Amino acid sequence: MLFIKKLNIRNGYRYALFLCLFCNIEVEKRYDLGMKSKSCGCSQYKNINHNNTKHGECYSRLYRIWGRMVQRCTNDKYTEFRYYGGRGITIYNEWLKFIPFRDWALNNGYTENLQVDRKDTNSNYEPSNCHFVTPAENAQNRRSNKLTKGKVIEIRDKFIPYKYTIRMLAKEYGVRENYIYRILKKEAWRNI
Repeated sequence: MLFIKKLNIRNGYRYALFLCLFCNIEVEKRYDLGMKSKSCGCSQYKNINHNNTKHGECYSRLYRIWGRMVQRCTNDKYTEFRYYGGRGITIYNEWLKFIPFRDWALNNGYTENLQVDRKDTNSNYEPSNCHFVTPAENAQNRRSNKLTKGKVIEIRDKFIPYKYTIRMLAKEYGVRENYIYRILKKEAWRNI
């Protein structure tokens, strides 16, 4: 780092302005630390990204999605293992490496606001059973969810005030009355 000028004293330390020789950005640092530093931290980040990994994407969102998926299915010490690997859910063999998963994801509609979802919650993570959905759609595809898209459509079709009431629908489908109300008002299951 190249010393430019002294700035001020705060909390008993002298601060100065330095120029990072790697990225040409002016950085305010403690004077004693800035004189010892080689960069503002940018070169360290670049080294981590490119030198320590084959693909340079270890900080990407897609890499975190892949890593959690692998942990859920293969690491018996992972908190969610019992719901995935503990139930026999496995991962497509090629997806145990990041690059094949990344290539499949980018060719099948992955964007930063979507999550990986299994079409059948009792089947494995594999290309024919996975797709990308919004978080709201993903929340609807859980084993604990008593309703499916078909049942939600039935509820909306059956509701006729004074003939088929919210209370009757809640009892028939085994859910709370306020949930039926939210379905009818399209506050829940909006995309159907």
